[in-house]
Amino acid sequence: MKKFSKLAAQAAVAVSLFSVGAPTFTSAVQASSIENVTQDTLSLSTQTKLDPYVKVEHNQ
Repeated sequence: MKKFSKLAAQAAVAVSLFSVGAPTFTSAVQASSIENVTQDTLSLSTQTKLDPYVKVEHNQ
């Protein structure tokens, strides 16, 4: 009987851990599902406003 309760407790822990971990396995993002990002040009006034906040290093 003691062996059965130990096995039942281990099974309960395994099921609870699997139910927590299962959603993380299925939430992977596929690269094909991400939309293509278009490169928009900014107006000169917008660029002027953003210049103090932008830092370019190594052409990036």
